Amino acid sequence: MGGGGEDGLELSKKILNSYLPKLKEGGAIEFLGCGLGANNVAGFVEGLNKVLTQGNFFGHTLLTSKFKLKPGNSFYDTMVLRGGLNSNTLLDVTYKIFEEHFEQLGADEMYFFFMRVEKDSQRQITDNRIVITDLARNLHDGSIILSQPWHFA
Repeated sequence: MGGGGEDGLELSKKILNSYLPKLKEGGAIEFLGCGLGANNVAGFVEGLNKVLTQGNFFGHTLLTSKFKLKPGNSFYDTMVLRGGLNSNTLLDVTYKIFEEHFEQLGADEMYFFFMRVEKDSQRQITDNRIVITDLARNLHDGSIILSQPWHFA
């Protein structure tokens, strides 16, 4: 299921591994992605951090939203429905496949994120190369999708 690889980060790692070697000092790349987590911990960040330790790279990850990987969540239900339609699989079977897949990955939630990575040889090297800003911390079940539009006077 999906093309995210064993840890769900295959595309994000491919982006980083393709572009990081091309960055000049002071250069940066930015991208959007999604990653898996469990129990309110964005576990995917650790995998991305490992990629950054291959050079003088430092990142900032902005967790913009998250949703629970469970039936009844509108984003999850849409993802399962799309999977069933694309594979011509019965919906109850598709739900079971998704449930088993995310259980094997140890994930119970998905995060959407924005990431910026910079090359900076002057910075002190540390094990943790990513600063995380968690805007999704208090969101449950993708409630950001249901937020009200802003009105200006």
